[in-house]
Amino acid sequence: MKKDCRIQQSLVWAVVMVVVIVVSLVGCSWFEHKDEQSPTGPAGSAIALGNYAQQPGQSRVVTVNGETHQLNGVVSGSVVAGGLYVEINEQNGTGKAPGVDQVAVSLQDVKLTFTGLSAGVSGIRVLSNTTELGTYAAADGSVEIALSWAQWTQWFGPTHYAVVCTAVGSGSLTEAMAGVAGRLPSGEVVMFGKGFGSGTTGGGTCPPCPGGGTCNPNTLPTFVNNNNGTITDTRTGLIWLQHASCNGAWNWATQMAWAAGLVGNGTMCGLNDGSTAGQWRLPTVKELQSLLDYTRSLPALPAGHPFTFVQNNVYWTSTDFAPNPAGAWVVYLVDGLVYADGKTGTCYAWAVR
Repeated sequence: MKKDCRIQQSLVWAVVMVVVIVVSLVGCSWFEHKDEQSPTGPAGSAIALGNYAQQPGQSRVVTVNGETHQLNGVVSGSVVAGGLYVEINEQNGTGKAPGVDQVAVSLQDVKLTFTGLSAGVSGIRVLSNTTELGTYAAADGSVEIALSWAQWTQWFGPTHYAVVCTAVGSGSLTEAMAGVAGRLPSGEVVMFGKGFGSGTTGGGTCPPCPGGGTCNPNTLPTFVNNNNGTITDTRTGLIWLQHASCNGAWNWATQMAWAAGLVGNGTMCGLNDGSTAGQWRLPTVKELQSLLDYTRSLPALPAGHPFTFVQNNVYWTSTDFAPNPAGAWVVYLVDGLVYADGKTGTCYAWAVR
């Protein structure tokens, strides 16, 4: 019996139209990744992970466009040998099981911060799924990494983002070394990870400072105006020059020499504290970060700070860039961004003792 080709053609066209409609609704990526599963899914098998959608103590209740959301942060050391699995996902409402009412992650300007690294760790390698994003050099036992959402692995689209971090050199990463911070559309800063303690919002990462005090990333500096051209941060014990740009913008060596030559006899920068040459210096990158308030910008300093002539620009620190001693770490006061720059460039200087 002959088959009616017109009926076969009609069936073929019907199937084609269904496929076109499905593609228009879900996108071609559904066909490419339909067998992939998030490690946060109940039967996740992408890289043989269990359910890492939520981690005890690392969920934050936030308000996004008038709605109550739950941001879930995960920094797990039980996924990758010697490394850390980092994930952020978001749910509409609170107290819900993983995978329920997931919404697009609302955090912006997300940064990973690692502190307390062993001397053998020269940097942090970051991978998105199996793709290496780069290796980020450590300085003074710490690394700060800024990644765009486009670089993270997306599980189930923009509702779950994940990366894997491993140590470069001799040593490994622990959960206590890591923190993740981001900014909500409202400007509120949200932090996850045992490296940030139990707080949810506040200033930037701030390891212990050599001034004798301690730096809590969930509290801001406490300033006292000494009325002699200096400001003391009682939280860290550091004494800062009140004039934040007295020497203008110069290269690193010039600013290092200027700071070392400061004297408090009333002839330089309004400084009249009796200090002598050799007592002042440029701050380390950790010390300069201790001044910052990451909920603010232009500049990223606490509201009502007592400093004068602060520049919305780049400031030198005394910390060398370990992979290349021709560079040093700098802090961009507009938003607190930390990065390395060549020492022949011109940046501002802020003296401390």
